[in-house]
Amino acid sequence: MYRLKTKLREYQWEAREYALKHRRSICILPTGTGKTLVGISWAVELINKGAADRVLVLEPSRFLVEQTARLYAKHTDIPRNEVQAIYGTIRPDIRRGYWGHGVIVVCTPQVALNDLFKVDMKGILSSFQAVVVDECHRTMGRYAYVKLLQLYPFKYVLGLTATLPKRIRAEVMMHISTNVIEWSWDDLRTKYSHYEFPDWIGEIYDAELKEEEIRFLLALERKVPTAQAFCKRTFTRDGALALKETVNNPRTKLSRDFPEHLKKQLERLRELHKLEEVRNILTEHEFQKAIIFVDRVCIAKKLEEEFRDLNPVCFLGRLRLGLEGQKKVLDRARAPEHRLIISTSAGEEGVDLPSADLLIIWSNVASPIRFIQRHGRITRPSQVLKVVVFVATPGTERVDSPDYDSLYEGLSLAQECGLDIAGLTDDESLISVLKTKTFRNRVLRTLLDSEPLSPEQIAASLGKSQKSGSKVKKWLNAMLKEQDVAYRLSYFYGYPCDQMKARIKDRIREYLRELPPGSYEAKPESVIRVILNLEDPVSTDLRLYFPVSRTNYVLEEYSHFFVPPGSVDSLYVDMTIRPLSDRGRSSSRTEKFGVLVSGGKWQLTPLLPATVRELSSKFPRLRGYVDFEAFVDQVLAIVHDQPVRIDFSAKGKSYFFKSLNYHGRFTRETLSLVFRNMLYVALSVKDVLKEAYNLARSSYGCNSS
Repeated sequence: MYRLKTKLREYQWEAREYALKHRRSICILPTGTGKTLVGISWAVELINKGAADRVLVLEPSRFLVEQTARLYAKHTDIPRNEVQAIYGTIRPDIRRGYWGHGVIVVCTPQVALNDLFKVDMKGILSSFQAVVVDECHRTMGRYAYVKLLQLYPFKYVLGLTATLPKRIRAEVMMHISTNVIEWSWDDLRTKYSHYEFPDWIGEIYDAELKEEEIRFLLALERKVPTAQAFCKRTFTRDGALALKETVNNPRTKLSRDFPEHLKKQLERLRELHKLEEVRNILTEHEFQKAIIFVDRVCIAKKLEEEFRDLNPVCFLGRLRLGLEGQKKVLDRARAPEHRLIISTSAGEEGVDLPSADLLIIWSNVASPIRFIQRHGRITRPSQVLKVVVFVATPGTERVDSPDYDSLYEGLSLAQECGLDIAGLTDDESLISVLKTKTFRNRVLRTLLDSEPLSPEQIAASLGKSQKSGSKVKKWLNAMLKEQDVAYRLSYFYGYPCDQMKARIKDRIREYLRELPPGSYEAKPESVIRVILNLEDPVSTDLRLYFPVSRTNYVLEEYSHFFVPPGSVDSLYVDMTIRPLSDRGRSSSRTEKFGVLVSGGKWQLTPLLPATVRELSSKFPRLRGYVDFEAFVDQVLAIVHDQPVRIDFSAKGKSYFFKSLNYHGRFTRETLSLVFRNMLYVALSVKDVLKEAYNLARSSYGCNSS
């Protein structure tokens, strides 16, 4: 027996009971009112009553497959391994193993058609007695939903949708059922006024790439290394048409550098890979006026051609329309017969575009300001439920998508600025699904399947060229500050002590050989410090990144990089803690401390003058030492689980480094790792300096006074 962990609202309970009374039925509930929960509770009841052993849940996109699978795990006590999510980007041989497991299997209808009707899979198909058809308004025409329901007679069928327009209602009912239970927004707000309902909600539609488009993007990475970031962003966000406009413009450098064979390949691809999803959005939503936001003029003009039936108005910038031209377009846009407005960024700010009840974001942006400005067109007070739909290009196992990265960043940063989107930012399961389609997931999976890696090694594992190094480092910096611990990274320095000794010795010998005879006037300490700075002993290239979830593993398997905190007799370093914004910038507000270690005990002190730092014999007499664990707790209370940059510097004769920095959002465990790794670096540098001093003093009679 499985239990529903979430209490149903009255209208959800009524819908579930109606569906249980009819073997086949359709439930129509407005978006954002919990129709998915109706399907979940219906499936649980059928399994508990023994009416069904397994339930197939059909979703039209990979995004919805993953989101719905997480919702089954969230709202029921069905074990996670009994809820399977299957979609097309999973290899067929791996999918085959998934089909035989789980009481709930969530998949796209196309995958079900491709897999379950093979001769050796008929037994698995027959194990599903019930099916939930989500977004069932798509059960028409040539959609895979239709073919699947025609080929296999499920005993129990429940269709779920937010809207069933009159023009398609008869066809959908023919394929699913004439038993329909339906609520409108007015029904819910009148009959169930004690519940809170959102004024506007958000949805995401995936615009999947085809195989030939994936191959093109992979070729871009190999053949256009200097501009691949721009090309991939333009292609995934706006479409092939926008990229063609750029590479065929003789005034652009890219047009000269772009390989001719890739230009020909680009010509063969779909101009607008998001177009079909926008058609679906406009078909599946009832609206009086819709706005589509795009970034490129060529996209706006193409969409104007494609949607002539909606009498569209195209609003462009002042340079193209002129001030008077913009005023005329705005006047036309306000007229009710013009149901669609297509706007470039000119409509985001400083222009009084008409309010709309459907906002479609074609070009996703990471800027929270632009994100919020766009949404201002739909968040104005109104009696009508409003919907914002993001059309996004998900990445695949082989290629990442800057478009999905921008969508996730925009949603996250807008939420931090106070913009909550019902159905999106208020649902942690959905945010988690979004992350699986961003660069975060690719980096995380790379590091979960490997030992700690340097930025260069991570880039190579992701198939990135050396010229993509700055982009990979930007990704890593974002993941160091990630609030979700499951996606957060940390790092330590793999200081190459023996290599550094050899390099310093070679540099000292080279330096001394070049000095004229009898001119050994420089102090060894000064010479060596200059050389040490030139060698950059704590370069960022020495950082080794790992997921925070593997902290204990790293401490055990790489213990030589982490000095036991109770084993150090005497040490002093300066420490500065700077808060970081989530955009990575350091705050002007800093806190400065000294970190003093004596006899394995630790304490935070004010910054000590240079004369005191060298008096290590006096350290034990100072009061205020605590155990290492208590010391870490003191520092943790200062950082407050906020993203910070911690800088260490040492200026003593026995150990010296200009700056050793760690930044991110720290847990107690990762903060402990930071201090133990700092000890390792400081003591390693001390060891390097000791040998270097001995060499310098003994070489060529160098003056050591």
